[in-house]
Amino acid sequence: MNRPEESSILTSIQELVIAYENENFSLVIEKCNNLLKRKKSLDSPIVDAVERLLLQSYLQRKDYGNVREYGRKFPQQHRDLVLYAHYRQEEYDVVSQQASKNTTLEQHLLAQSYYHLNQVNPSIRVYQEMLNDDESLDVERRMEVLTNALSVFCTTVVPYVKNESPLLKQAQDFLEDHPDTYGDLSFNVGTVQCLTGYPPSSSSSSSSNLWLEVAKDLCGDDNVEDLIPIEINTQWSQQFWHTGTMNNDSLNYDTEQGSAPQKAVAQINQALIDHRLLPTQPNPKWNSIQIQLYWYNRAVQQYQSQQYVQCTESCQSLRKTFVGNHNKRNSKGLTSSNDWWWQCRLDVLLAYVQKDQGKVDAGITRLEERLREIQKQECNNIIDHATAYIQLHLQALQSPNLSYEGKKTLLKSLPSSIQSKPAVILTLEALDKAIQTSAVTASSSGTSSTKRSPIDEANVLFDQGQYMEAIKLYEEYLPSPESCTEQKQLFDHLKHVQALAFIGKYEASSELMEIVTPLLEYPMEDPSSSSMTMLKGESLENKALPRTSSSSSSTSTKTLSAVVVPPNGNGGSMGEMKSKRTKEQMLRERARQKEIYLKSLEEKGIYNPNQPIKPDPERWIPKHERNRARRRGQNMNSRSAQGYGGGGGGLSQNQADIQKLDAAARRAGHVQPSTGPSTANLKVSSAGGPRKARGRR
Repeated sequence: MNRPEESSILTSIQELVIAYENENFSLVIEKCNNLLKRKKSLDSPIVDAVERLLLQSYLQRKDYGNVREYGRKFPQQHRDLVLYAHYRQEEYDVVSQQASKNTTLEQHLLAQSYYHLNQVNPSIRVYQEMLNDDESLDVERRMEVLTNALSVFCTTVVPYVKNESPLLKQAQDFLEDHPDTYGDLSFNVGTVQCLTGYPPSSSSSSSSNLWLEVAKDLCGDDNVEDLIPIEINTQWSQQFWHTGTMNNDSLNYDTEQGSAPQKAVAQINQALIDHRLLPTQPNPKWNSIQIQLYWYNRAVQQYQSQQYVQCTESCQSLRKTFVGNHNKRNSKGLTSSNDWWWQCRLDVLLAYVQKDQGKVDAGITRLEERLREIQKQECNNIIDHATAYIQLHLQALQSPNLSYEGKKTLLKSLPSSIQSKPAVILTLEALDKAIQTSAVTASSSGTSSTKRSPIDEANVLFDQGQYMEAIKLYEEYLPSPESCTEQKQLFDHLKHVQALAFIGKYEASSELMEIVTPLLEYPMEDPSSSSMTMLKGESLENKALPRTSSSSSSTSTKTLSAVVVPPNGNGGSMGEMKSKRTKEQMLRERARQKEIYLKSLEEKGIYNPNQPIKPDPERWIPKHERNRARRRGQNMNSRSAQGYGGGGGGLSQNQADIQKLDAAARRAGHVQPSTGPSTANLKVSSAGGPRKARGRR
């Protein structure tokens, strides 16, 4: 190569680097094409780098056609970028067939393509393999994999059935070690917990059940678009677990800045109160669990409105989402435990439809057949829950007014894993106590002429679980709380509060509780009784769970399940549950939790208070511009957690410029302050700049 030509090539490369650094991708494409015309004069590594910059620029401009054309000409070169172009064109079958596991990008694309093809288990296996490769994953990349894996994992869970998946345990352990860093992963874990585990409690001292609140704190109040999904999931969890009173105001989300699927989810949750808001079809962007919740909600609402034909049609639509995709009643197409769980829910709903139509025997026959079929399946946690659900409703249809002995026999017939649950154990203990009380009452009624007062009779009914009858006596014979002259009368009011809560009258229960609490001299213990009045969470855990009255079934089918916003896979959705605590109380609580957390780290030897970790001097600049992000190289790895949604980043910034951002260094005199003009009042236009790519969900 002669010297003028060599100088010209060097100048073109310098101009190419400057154009890419300034994100002028049109100029980058022009320079790359000019250089590739002189490919014979360039070394092979330079040609490879120029081609990669060209493809990345095409991807930044969403010109996927040119990238795919390059892949057809050179099928063995830059396969990851070519496959990414196929992925963005929704050609998931092509990606799943051609992607390998040689690079991190191809692994992400393979897992996401499996997910979009409804091959959830292969997708999770790919992510699990990536997590098991500890040497190649730093903290940032492990967070990305966990975030994406949980978004896929959520579509495999069953509502109300607690899941002990190793993947969920890994994510929780990761957040315990990095609690104040990754809001997107906190949102995913919080969503899965609310769907499958126990509802979060604001009184809990541990943040492990409050990941939605953690995500909200990390998100900030200004990021409205990211706060919408977490607000929806917070209200959804209250409806899902019956922990709050729902009304139109609490469900009226401002979704103007939200996506179309988020608006559809908000509309579904509002329809729990006003069924006229329920859309006629699910949103096409929803995943499988959202679609199943939608059709089940629709069927329940149609049943409540006595639209039995439409309810049956909605049940058929829900059956079509099963893996076996069957439409027959004999369930030969059921292939997974999840399908059996949903099928049992549908059978119970249809049995009540037949009961309302005067065909109660047909409904009982339906449930008996389903019970025989499901008892032949291999036992697991999901199958046991479905079996118990069928048994309870079958008994409610056959004998709605069971005696204490009959209820005890019914609970003893449930699967062994269900019998070991605290709720069943405590209910059996309460039934034993009620049976003994009934026996003593029956034996003493023939010899004693003393008649119980109405309030004592109400207390007996309360202990026996007949809350409706007890409430009638409390309301008729108990004086108002302000006119009570004895503490015992106030504690009778507390039983009235509990009875109202047990039958679902949460507003009346809360109002009465607010009146009674300030009047109590003993906030925890009744001086006239050796038993404790359960007013706090710690005591409630030891109390026998309430039983349904003799006039109602053990489990109600007329319960709606709100639709949840899916866990995020690209770093963008967080939120918080509404709280009535003042800001000072929240700050004190956070300080106390931080002290407990640091103490636990100190006991593990992870944290030394005498040598605290210094804050990151680059914390004021975007993550993709920090040194640790640039060290990954100029490829697709520094963009989004969804799977590299927009091409590689720019070249490294001068270290001296980074040090200028360190205020402590400037005060110490280590760095000279800038002598140039201030840019504090300047505005930077975002026109023409690349938008942050967001993965599909």
